[in-house]
Amino acid sequence: MKLITISFLLLTSILLNGQNLVPNPSFEDKTACPNILSLIHYATGWERYCAETPDYYNECSTGNFTSVPNNYGGFQYASTGGAYAGIATYSKSIPNYRDIIGRNLTTQLTIGVKYYLSMQVNLSIGSLDSSSHATNNFGMLLSTVPYSNTSPAPIGNFAHFNYETVVTDTMNWTRVSGSFIADSTYGYIAIGNFFTDANTDTTQILVGNVTDPFSYYFIDDVCVSQDSLSCYNFTSVQQFKNLENINIYPNPSNGKITISLEKEAEVSIIIRNIIGKIIFQDKFYSSKIFDLSLNSPAGLYFLTLETDGEVFSKKIIKQ
Repeated sequence: MKLITISFLLLTSILLNGQNLVPNPSFEDKTACPNILSLIHYATGWERYCAETPDYYNECSTGNFTSVPNNYGGFQYASTGGAYAGIATYSKSIPNYRDIIGRNLTTQLTIGVKYYLSMQVNLSIGSLDSSSHATNNFGMLLSTVPYSNTSPAPIGNFAHFNYETVVTDTMNWTRVSGSFIADSTYGYIAIGNFFTDANTDTTQILVGNVTDPFSYYFIDDVCVSQDSLSCYNFTSVQQFKNLENINIYPNPSNGKITISLEKEAEVSIIIRNIIGKIIFQDKFYSSKIFDLSLNSPAGLYFLTLETDGEVFSKKIIKQ
């Protein structure tokens, strides 16, 4: 009996150590569908950890501003499932403006133990009022107490994990990750840019008449674990049987793009511009050449393919 008990406790310890300690890491669980911006608290367990207004997007929303994939921040499918958060990491006109989100962990961290931290981020450009810049300093700050809009997380040039590379990819999700050794029994996690403007690198992506430049990112798949591999075990929303081995080329292009599928199927195609307006719509069988060169300006477009209930999305660039 003693051997069985020890074995059970050891197995339980191994399983717990390999788990993601962030509940609702992909923002799928909700208390209600968002219908306006600034409702991150609708994602179960997540809260504002600052005085600003982080956002929540979910495919259950019927509003144009808060749905997935089409919303206030642009057109982007979730990295996992059908939901994600949105935060501002920089504003040129408001010093040290930051959206920060946070929540409790499932258990307190153990002092002296190494933990792996990661999340998926995606830059939103142009679809917001003035979203035009990319930044670095995606970070995670651990704490022993929760923060709030009245007692915000500090912008003190410190984070337990800080990604120093400027994230400029608007097409794909970028996984940022790192590790640290716990020096306290932290039970809460905060996500955002914890560095001041003077210590944050910025790159202007959108050039033009931008009245209030700032930087805005989608966040998904948040992970804290003793096992680095457990943070890779999120299931992508895009798992297809018919839409497999899709070739889309060239990308970027001058506007003329070829789509070919390895598996034969009738496919519906929709192309939207950066504000979500449909500019091209058609059906084809297994392959298609379309041309945006005549009536569409250079820029970012969103391609959606659908067949038998399966949906595939990709961002394409016309030069």
